[in-house]
Amino acid sequence: MESTPSIIVSSLLFLGLILYFSIVIGGSYYLARRKTNNPIFGTILGSILSFAPPFALIYLAFLLFKKDLETE
Repeated sequence: MESTPSIIVSSLLFLGLILYFSIVIGGSYYLARRKTNNPIFGTILGSILSFAPPFALIYLAFLLFKKDLETE
């Protein structure tokens, strides 16, 4: 029985990480734009927290449940 080549495994791992970072950073930007006065800071904070997945998910949940800003 032949094992899976390591290049395939590492490629899938890399694509999974890219997908994870894209979702966290995109979600941070989308939610910060709707829920904070400074969306760039919210996106940067989400980007930094994406390196620690539990904190990133807590941050996204915090933004998700925060009330929307009043539109003028």
